[in-house]
Amino acid sequence: SIGISIYPSDGEDAESLLRSADIAMYRAKASGRNTYQCYTADMGERASEIMRLEGALRKAIENQEFLLYFQPKIDAVTLKPSSAEVLLRWDRPGFGLQSPAVFIPFAEERNLIGMIDQFVLQETCRQLHEWRSQGVEVKTLAINLSSNRFTQDNMVGSLKKLLGNYGLPAHLIKLEVTEGLFLKESEIVQRNLAALRGMGIKISIDDFGTGYSSLSYLHRFPVDELKIDRSFVNNILDLSSVAPLVNAIIGIGHSLDLSVVAEGVETSGQADYLRQHGCEELQGYHFYRPMPASDYLKLLLSESISNPAS
Repeated sequence: SIGISIYPSDGEDAESLLRSADIAMYRAKASGRNTYQCYTADMGERASEIMRLEGALRKAIENQEFLLYFQPKIDAVTLKPSSAEVLLRWDRPGFGLQSPAVFIPFAEERNLIGMIDQFVLQETCRQLHEWRSQGVEVKTLAINLSSNRFTQDNMVGSLKKLLGNYGLPAHLIKLEVTEGLFLKESEIVQRNLAALRGMGIKISIDDFGTGYSSLSYLHRFPVDELKIDRSFVNNILDLSSVAPLVNAIIGIGHSLDLSVVAEGVETSGQADYLRQHGCEELQGYHFYRPMPASDYLKLLLSESISNPAS
């Protein structure tokens, strides 16, 4: 990958020319490698934007700009909240509330995802501890972690320590991972997943059916749940195309004694179809939008009042 800068338009001294060539080289890498790029002014603007975003992300935790939101999952039989997924939001100064789609891919690219993973784990445990200390009956929370987290030797030990510090039972945590994790075929990944399940933490495969061509990993890696991707759910009522795939996913899950969750449920028709075909949990705007911790607490309290026997 080669980056080219030309005197004097791209710099009038060696330092400026090298900086411009370096920026162009990274553009060449981003274009698929084994190619070259000549520096242009828009590359410099993009590089400045990247540097600003990287600096802002590094300060976000220190300045408490990240927030946890919670989207309840619904028991498909009772239609009552049964658990929830933890979702991250960035209240970036001058930009407002930003979804993970805006910054998580960048954080992964710039090796900043580790600090975000740690924040989500820490803050989720702190929030669970706070609610339990108030006598609130909390439900299992599902957390999305990057694949890199599962390749770390100290993953299980650090999570066990975190749960111990907050006095939390492991069954309150579920970890959602994408199918890409299983492409690694790593002994340490398999060992970590097995140890996590041994602790009582459940493992869910997020966006199931969108990222991996072989199902053999379902036998090799310990998992508990399949999560049907929203792209399938969106078109589920088109019975000639997507519905058979959804039915197959539910069938695979049940044949392997795995529970099945559907995300992105936005209509009563989608919900009814998924219920009738054996999906255990439903998640989406048809039931609840992601909400801040204060609103989710109100929901937990209202559920506790309406079900005193529980």
